[in-house]
Amino acid sequence: MHIQSLQAFNFKSYEYLAADFHPRINILIGANGQGKTNVLDMLYYLSLCKSPLRFPDSAAIRHDAPSATLRGTYLDDEQLFTVALSLKKNSPKELLLNETAYTRIADHVGRIPIVAIYPQDVDLTADGGDLKRRFMNATISQYEKEYLTAVQLYEKTLAQRNALLKQQGRIDEALLASLDNQLIATAAPIYRERKLLCERLLPLFREYYALIAQNGEMPDLQYRSQLTAGDYNEQLLAARLADKSAGHTTIGIHRDGIEFFLDGYPLRREGSQGQQKTFIVALRLAQFSYIAEILRKKPILLLDDIFDRFDEQRIKQMLALFATEDFGQIFITDTSAAHMASERLADDTAFFRIENSTLTLLEHV
Repeated sequence: MHIQSLQAFNFKSYEYLAADFHPRINILIGANGQGKTNVLDMLYYLSLCKSPLRFPDSAAIRHDAPSATLRGTYLDDEQLFTVALSLKKNSPKELLLNETAYTRIADHVGRIPIVAIYPQDVDLTADGGDLKRRFMNATISQYEKEYLTAVQLYEKTLAQRNALLKQQGRIDEALLASLDNQLIATAAPIYRERKLLCERLLPLFREYYALIAQNGEMPDLQYRSQLTAGDYNEQLLAARLADKSAGHTTIGIHRDGIEFFLDGYPLRREGSQGQQKTFIVALRLAQFSYIAEILRKKPILLLDDIFDRFDEQRIKQMLALFATEDFGQIFITDTSAAHMASERLADDTAFFRIENSTLTLLEHV
């Protein structure tokens, strides 16, 4: 699976972009603020149909433009297909596969598997839960088709229950019980998939951490959920008075998280910047391997400013890793080509210069 060509109209800083890419490694070189990350965001949007950050779709539309359009041509098992995404201000997005519109955009998720490492991913190490839930959702939804539907239904039901709890005066107990049953039914498969994900990611994650760090540090991750404590229905009933008092639901998978540890200590408290970055990169690479194993298809890998905060040894280890057959198409952004001087990369690499949101293929670096 790889993207052959990309076109963009009025996406972020780009008025127009047309580019053909290498099926293996693509290096995007340019100073900060020139538009490197925006190209990765285009690829992310074509796969997951949303921003890698928690920005609305309107933020991806170029200033003063009414809409933005992305079009990618992909090759998968010798079969070509196209994906086109249209974002419009104050209107729903539209997604087409081979010129045919999707009835539900959620059905597209997993069609083009993708894993991205952005500088802001380091926020995962300090986040109390929201970013970690997004990480789990973005992973599982790419291989488990009904998962995203369950998450959307749970969130809709949760919003209805919270609105009911906020009402003044007597609450409709029959309606509350009905909403509880809906929460319980949708929470069960979400909890099961998240628990399984964390269990199966752990050995992969530790393997990648050891490859990058080249030391004896022992990283760990542990899934945290209130549902682990026992029957969800019993917990909801026990918390009903507290929920009414608080005006929102205090028990459920919407409070799930993942705890990160290094040598037995909380990473966010004890880890250096370099250790935190290594932790996140290893976690994302484990995510890559796990999705690839389940789908039997290598995701596209986006690496934004990946070498920041890493010493030369760790950079060397990662480049050697990316040159192996374990990986498929990779996009790497950097301010300089100096890190990519490895001879092992040369034959399978295309270099691009990005300046003022203009992308140029380089003959040599």
